[in-house]
Amino acid sequence: MTRTDEGLHLWPLASGSNGNAVLLWSGKSAILIDDGVSTRRLSGHLAAVGLSLANLEAVVLTHEHSDHVGGLPVLRKHCAARIIASRGTAESLRGMKGYEALANGKTHEVGPFAISSFPIPHDAEEPMGIIVDCCGKRVVSATDVGHLATDVLEAFRGADIAVVESNHDPEMLHHGPYPKFLKDRISGPLGHLSNDEGAELAIHAAAHGAKSLVLAHLSESNNLPQLAHASTSIALKRSGRNAHVTVAPRGQPGERIDL
Repeated sequence: MTRTDEGLHLWPLASGSNGNAVLLWSGKSAILIDDGVSTRRLSGHLAAVGLSLANLEAVVLTHEHSDHVGGLPVLRKHCAARIIASRGTAESLRGMKGYEALANGKTHEVGPFAISSFPIPHDAEEPMGIIVDCCGKRVVSATDVGHLATDVLEAFRGADIAVVESNHDPEMLHHGPYPKFLKDRISGPLGHLSNDEGAELAIHAAAHGAKSLVLAHLSESNNLPQLAHASTSIALKRSGRNAHVTVAPRGQPGERIDL
């Protein structure tokens, strides 16, 4: 079923270390948060909601890691979308030209979307979480977060849709196949949020208005969708908060959210 009516729509296209992309659209205008999928796949997903690459007005990059930017070189050959990124991200992607620098506290207007950012603690060059305002609604997304810094918590106040990281189960990570240095990186202050930490951020978002929670960037080796979902759902129930919880699957589209 196509959805090109007015209102704000969000669709996680892929999530995890093998590729990340979140599509947002309103009417015939669309933007993408990260581009870790092939242009062919992206074209197919756009067609599924009655859009095409010609409707993609901007790609907003959270940071330079390949699972967030892998589709960008080919996309730029077929699409005139604006590329928006922090200066640090752009400088890390050597040779990337024609981008628009998004500094924290600055807003970019793209069609019906107002895009701003906030700093996140991750082992990248000037990584950022993304805030998108459209049609009187707000989406806040942060999927590579080492710890719940004050800037991150503050940014999720007022979100209608919160896309939060729920990367790993600590026990699975501890007993899993990764070498110690990688386990330390993942669980460290510039790594990724555990299920319990993601649940804490989700509860915070729900306490400040979020009605839809998307759990994202799950590890293939150190997590299970049902564990991530249970961590947040149980925590929400204990806190007395109500919100719709969905898990963005790895390598394939997740549930669409329409506001």
